[in-house]
Amino acid sequence: MKPSRAVLAALAGCAVVVLIGVQVLLPEPSHSFLWPDIYNAGHAPLYGLVALAFLAILRWRGAGPGLRPYLQSLALTVAAGVLAEGIQALGPGEPGIGDVLRDALGATAFLLGASAFGHGRMYGSIRLPRRVVLLLAGLLLIPAFIPLAGSTVAVIRTNMVFPRLCDFDHSWETKYVVAQEAELSRETPPEGWGHDPANRAGHLSFHKGAYPGIAIRILHSDWTGYRALVFEAYSELPAPVELVLTVHESGHGLEYHDRFNRALVIKPGANRISVLLEDMRSAPRGREMDMSRLGGLVLFADHPPAPFDLYLDAFHLE
Repeated sequence: MKPSRAVLAALAGCAVVVLIGVQVLLPEPSHSFLWPDIYNAGHAPLYGLVALAFLAILRWRGAGPGLRPYLQSLALTVAAGVLAEGIQALGPGEPGIGDVLRDALGATAFLLGASAFGHGRMYGSIRLPRRVVLLLAGLLLIPAFIPLAGSTVAVIRTNMVFPRLCDFDHSWETKYVVAQEAELSRETPPEGWGHDPANRAGHLSFHKGAYPGIAIRILHSDWTGYRALVFEAYSELPAPVELVLTVHESGHGLEYHDRFNRALVIKPGANRISVLLEDMRSAPRGREMDMSRLGGLVLFADHPPAPFDLYLDAFHLE
C-alpha cells in the first residue's frame, strides 16, 4: 500500500525540521581549524536538501509542473534560512548574512538539478540540455566551497613545511595568522635587517588598545622532539618595546595560570628570539603542558601607550 500524499508531505516536513535543526544545534568541535569553513560550506548542500524537501511538499500538495513550485521552494528555503539565523542570534551560534546567501545558492543549485531530472522544466518554454543545467548548478555551489578549499590548502602546506610555522612568504599563511587590535601585512623586509628582499616579512602595526598583536593557529600541534621555538623581529623604534608571548594547549582554557607566558624585550634593530620548549611544558600551574596537543600562540603588547610598528619573520622550531 502506497503512503498517501499527506504522509509523504509530513515526512518531507520532518526532514526540513531535522535539517535546519542540524544547522542550529550542531556543536562545534573543540579547536578545529577547518570547522568554521566546513560549517559555512555545508550551508549550501544542507539548504539544497531543504529546498528539495519543500519542492516535494509542494508537489505532493498538487503543484503542477513549471516554474512556480521551484520559486515557491526557493522562497520558503530562504525564509527558513533567515529564521535559523534569527534563532542563532538568540545564543546557539553566530548569525550572518553570508550564511543566508550560501543557503540561497545551495537551494538554487539543487532546484536546478531537480529540474534537469524532473518531469517538468522550471524554466518554462526554454529548453536547455541537461548537462548545461547541471553545469550551472555546479557553478552556483563553487563560491560556498572556495574558503574551505583555501583552508585545506593551508593545512596541507603547513604540514609540508613543518617545523616552519610561519614566515609570511605565502598568502595562504594569512588563513591561520590573525591580527587582533592591529593590522598585519606581508611586505619586503627593511634594508637594515639583512633579509633577502625577494622574501616577505610580517609588518605588524600595533594599535593603542588592550592587547594588540597576532594569534597564530598551530596546525601542526605536535612539538615533541624539538628544543625551542624561534622567531625573528626587527624594530625601527628608537627604544626597546616589550611584547608578551603566550602558548596554550588544545582543549584547555586560556586562563593565565593554565598556559605559557613570557615577556620579551624587542630591542632596536634585528632580534632573534628563542624560547625553550621545556619552559613551556612546565608552565601551567599544577600540571605539565602536553606538547603534542598545542592549540596556538599569541604575541601581543600589553596596553601600549601609543601605536607602534614591528616586523616579524621566521617562526619555526629547532
